[in-house]
Amino acid sequence: MGKHLTRLFQFAFGVAKKIRTETLIGAHSLSIACIATRLVNAVFPSGPLLNVMYIGAGEMIPIAAQHFQRLRSVKPIFANRTFEKAVVLADKFQGLVCPLADIDKHLASIDVVVTATASQTPLISADRIAKALANRTMARPLLLIDLAVPRDIDPAAGKLPGVYLYTVDDLQEMAIDNRQVREEAAVEAEKSGCAKSTRIYAMAFGTKRN
Repeated sequence: MGKHLTRLFQFAFGVAKKIRTETLIGAHSLSIACIATRLVNAVFPSGPLLNVMYIGAGEMIPIAAQHFQRLRSVKPIFANRTFEKAVVLADKFQGLVCPLADIDKHLASIDVVVTATASQTPLISADRIAKALANRTMARPLLLIDLAVPRDIDPAAGKLPGVYLYTVDDLQEMAIDNRQVREEAAVEAEKSGCAKSTRIYAMAFGTKRN
């Protein structure tokens, strides 16, 4: 690129790095899948392995599965009305498969349930969740993330002890809040960016600028 253009790129990257480090402009994700992953880390701040059940095979399920596996050790299981689609996802993410009719056999050992189906009626009732909790061998929370419209999970399930239920509306509200934080951070970055760029420019080019 040549000496001057190389130094200019270093200058630009240096300013961007300082702004992202010293402001909140990059601290809060706007992605629904990323926000869902952060909920997992909030409910389960530590632990070696999470048992995650994904119900559905639409666009959101592989995106969520990819985010989860990037940040946590996950043992996934995939359930879908079309069994073959669940098999494809299980092969991609090294997970297990179960028929949609058999999800009750696994719920007692699951930590996180992510649903995103096209069902017009709830697939998972509060009673099914209550039975799964009763069959657990040890007390631990259950996180339910319902990304479907209309809902896959009965809202009453979120009132059960130890159950955390979040819908796509909840995640969208969090994304809006995060956007506001980013916009405020952008104003802060705009105010301080000139000073930061002046210092980095001087280091990169060995000159002083006003």
